[in-house]
Amino acid sequence: MHNRLGKALTCATVVASTIGLFAVPAQAASAVKAPMASPARPMYFSYGCDAGRACLRLRASVANPWWNVEHCGDNPIHDYYDYTIANGNGFSVYYQNGTWDYTAPWTQRTLDNTNLATMVHVYC
Repeated sequence: MHNRLGKALTCATVVASTIGLFAVPAQAASAVKAPMASPARPMYFSYGCDAGRACLRLRASVANPWWNVEHCGDNPIHDYYDYTIANGNGFSVYYQNGTWDYTAPWTQRTLDNTNLATMVHVYC
């Protein structure tokens, strides 16, 4: 009797493990098909400068040239930009050579597009 109980428990454990083993890929497959939730990105490229954003236009000609910066303070970047729009707060663009350009709130301006921009500081 004790031997039968041991065999039954062993068999039940093997069956449960096998079911669990096969359940994992099915869950993974359904997760791949479903859209994954991701945290909101504070900065993004767009075809225009969105309301309330500090925006920099890439020097290179691309489909979505506007880098939209959302949060206050320092925002690291690493590219060449030629124009800015301040749809709200003013901000400064800092370059690799130590110089900077300031864009006042609710204004637009050109940038030094030959200089590598390394940081944007949004004043809030």
